[in-house]
Amino acid sequence: MRFKVIKSLIVISVIGLIFSSCQDTSKIKDTDTAGTDTVISISSLRQQIQNNPSNTSLLEQRAKLYIDSGVPDMAVKDMKLALTIDSTNVNYWLELSEYYLMLGKSGKSKDALEKCLIYQPDNTEALIKLAEIYLYVKEYNKSMEYLVKAQKVDLNLSHIYFVKSIIYLETKDTTKAIENLNIAAQKDPNSYEAYFNLGRVYFAKGDSLAIDYFNNALRINPTSLEAYYNIAMFWQLNGKPLKAIEEYNQLLSNVDSEYYIAYYNIGYIYLEMLKDYQRAVKNFTITLNLKNNYYQAYYNRGYAYELLNQFELAEQDYKQALNILPNYSLAVNGLNRLDKKRK
Repeated sequence: MRFKVIKSLIVISVIGLIFSSCQDTSKIKDTDTAGTDTVISISSLRQQIQNNPSNTSLLEQRAKLYIDSGVPDMAVKDMKLALTIDSTNVNYWLELSEYYLMLGKSGKSKDALEKCLIYQPDNTEALIKLAEIYLYVKEYNKSMEYLVKAQKVDLNLSHIYFVKSIIYLETKDTTKAIENLNIAAQKDPNSYEAYFNLGRVYFAKGDSLAIDYFNNALRINPTSLEAYYNIAMFWQLNGKPLKAIEEYNQLLSNVDSEYYIAYYNIGYIYLEMLKDYQRAVKNFTITLNLKNNYYQAYYNRGYAYELLNQFELAEQDYKQALNILPNYSLAVNGLNRLDKKRK
């Protein structure tokens, strides 16, 4: 079962559609997204299709290469052409629906899925994708209707319960959301989305069970920045600064050594929670080396300098914050404090 496009788009209480830029085929050879092998393959397939225009598998292959090359509009054209030759092929309708989603055309994606169901009414992939599209436009009853149909076909599909959980989250029924996320995890112990969203639900409750679920998510995806970040932020918000720093450092070591927000948050912890102003300065400086227009980091480093009685450095940072965001009230107040301290 595919679930390639929409599954990755659902995050707790939020569903987005991928809007890919459209390109003319004449640009494929000039774009960085299409390597030499891909260009050669597309060119080769073009010739094969000209020699055998009724071969739908060649059209499908070329459509997938167009997707790899970042031109979903051309993939749509190939799949539509394939379907004029073989309109009963449900996989082609499913692929067409995915490609429409990549173009942000959810209505056309829905139409393709409905066509798929004409030829195969019990196709669970089409049923669940339709449920997700209706969820995206907040037609919850219609979404649930398709999920129930899918459930009648196969009770063991984890993704049914995951989508149900998002409906319940968006309609503020946290109890049923948790129930369905747990079922999703039971049906598929490798469901990253189920564990991550269980973590988010318990995070919102301030319940340390969130940590267990985020760690399960990391078991499945050891390089999940969002799981590491949420663990660190949970400890930060719940008065465990050293644990928070440890998790931010894990994120930096295992996922992204240049994730400036982690350095910023470590700096904030040292500044506000641990009162270690030298280490705060160090981490805000790393932050600014990675993102030099981060006015909050300039302000916080300035404040750390102020608390270290290094007023000239504090003044420089407050002024730099104001250069980036004029009338930034915290920086203005910081300069006023320095004036009073100097008198």
